[in-house]
Amino acid sequence: MKPKAPVSIPRAGTKIGPYEVLGELGRGGMALVLDARHTETGEIRAIKYMLPSVRSEEVARRIGREFRALSRISHPHILEVFEAGRHEGRPYFVMEKIEGSILKDAIEGWKGLSPTARFARAKEVLIQLVRALEYIHARGFVHRDVTPSNVMLTPDGAAKLMDFGVVKEPGGDITTVGAVVGTVAYISPEQIEGKQVDARADLYSLGGVFYLMLTGRRPFNARTLAGYMDKHLHRVVRPPCELVPTLPREADEICLRLLAKDPAGRFASATHLLHVLDPTGEGGSADADKVWVPALVGRTAEVAKVREAVAQVEGGIGGVLLIEGVARMGRTPHADEAERQALRLGMSVTH
Repeated sequence: MKPKAPVSIPRAGTKIGPYEVLGELGRGGMALVLDARHTETGEIRAIKYMLPSVRSEEVARRIGREFRALSRISHPHILEVFEAGRHEGRPYFVMEKIEGSILKDAIEGWKGLSPTARFARAKEVLIQLVRALEYIHARGFVHRDVTPSNVMLTPDGAAKLMDFGVVKEPGGDITTVGAVVGTVAYISPEQIEGKQVDARADLYSLGGVFYLMLTGRRPFNARTLAGYMDKHLHRVVRPPCELVPTLPREADEICLRLLAKDPAGRFASATHLLHVLDPTGEGGSADADKVWVPALVGRTAEVAKVREAVAQVEGGIGGVLLIEGVARMGRTPHADEAERQALRLGMSVTH
């Protein structure tokens, strides 16, 4: 029997679906990103393609999971995807090509800014990322890998959240016993401990990103995985104002609250943080139809349980969700949230 030809990295001129490869934009440990042009429309896109050297089914599932999550999301501060497929047996998906720089690299260029200007720039990026997180959290997703390497900044200053490969989807979890999901320099304590995570895990990681934007340093540095874990779990972060004394107090307080070890000590939700960052903004929900609904501030864990319960009956199985509690403790808002989540998942609701 003739042996299979080795799978090669697609070069310029290679056809992947309806796209022609123009070149390579970059690569990581599991996938590479290709510059590509649609052969009929001429549109320029990027293709994320599983590296030929990678032979892990988990990586293939991760790429599929990332596309599935992003295909259900539409937000100006989140990477947009278009289609997916396989080329020479390797999974890929097509996404928008973002011009600009990775946030981690852009921060290097902020060194010449005054502390006031740096805070203004960091706050601008932070608000955009919080809006992106508010949107995905309202749909039951937890990103679980918010890092400066997973954010792109466009030339006009817009932030784009990327890399949903370890996203926690509504009703599902990819964590296995002993596994740590996320980038260790920015991972939340509850992820390290293998606990159930909710939206506040993303807020902790966002705090690490904000710390880097403010100071040019990570909140913690270590030489080993165990060292990072120990610091996230047990060490108190050095306040940003000790590194940059002229930072506004507001910056210090927001950053330290995001990096609280206990999720209950952080902001209750992305919506809560938005009210602090932008008190004159519209606030309310992140629903795509822009209809304002009151946020269940301080009930992140309860809301996460409601969304999980709804997601677990997705797929035509049906189910009954019982919400009980004393008067004026949020039964109706929680029931309303269950209905919104069901409708987002395409389910019918009977009153």
